[in-house]
Amino acid sequence: ETAYGIYVYNGQRYIAGFYQIDNSGSKYARAALWVDSNNPILYAPEDGSDCAAFSVFVYNNDVYVAGNIEKDKSDNSGTYVQPCYWKNGVRVDLSVPSQAGTDATEISSVGAHAIVVH
Repeated sequence: ETAYGIYVYNGQRYIAGFYQIDNSGSKYARAALWVDSNNPILYAPEDGSDCAAFSVFVYNNDVYVAGNIEKDKSDNSGTYVQPCYWKNGVRVDLSVPSQAGTDATEISSVGAHAIVVH
């Protein structure tokens, strides 16, 4: 379990990070958002891949979380790390320049690490 970012809004603490789950002997990182000290909200429970959240920002009662998720390559030759953000729990994938390629294999190698909304 790791917390990367915190934001205080209307007296509530929003903490972005991840924790690991054990799924049939395989460990997966799960992006998480803790609100105060409650149980974390899972942001990609339907995905079997690693994901992490790095920062959080609340604007007009909308909660934005920046992070990344590991995804399968379209040719099934491995995985790559997709930068993304979540708005109120709905993931939005961000585009990656073609020069970056899709050869990243570690969850920390690429991602959205900060978010500010104006």
